[in-house]
Amino acid sequence: MFKAIVLATLASIALARTPPVLTCATTGVGPARSCEQFICDFCSGVSQAQPVSNGESGGACYNLPNAGRNCLFSAFNSGNATGAPDQAACNVALWTVAGGCDLGGIGVMDWAPSAFTFSLKPRTGICSMGS
Repeated sequence: MFKAIVLATLASIALARTPPVLTCATTGVGPARSCEQFICDFCSGVSQAQPVSNGESGGACYNLPNAGRNCLFSAFNSGNATGAPDQAACNVALWTVAGGCDLGGIGVMDWAPSAFTFSLKPRTGICSMGS
């Protein structure tokens, strides 16, 4: 009995912490790694913000130190329930995108309590209101 409980617990932990489904952008500017410096700040902020309804998103834009470039981040609630993005899921998804997609992209995380799609997009220009 104890062995079955331990195995069930380990299986649920492994399934709960699966890597993101990754889709890399095929156009745009890079490198996405230049946006790594903002990932932790974005994920911390978006996970502590107001809950996001399914089908809605929260995002932020950060200007890169070298003039004329920025990084656009978003967390889209692709699940069936209103909720805040999981900070760990956000970090895993965006670090995976930054490391695996030179032009940015999206990482889909199905971690409870709600599924979120996280995106990272390096762009030219500076952040403006509403971007």
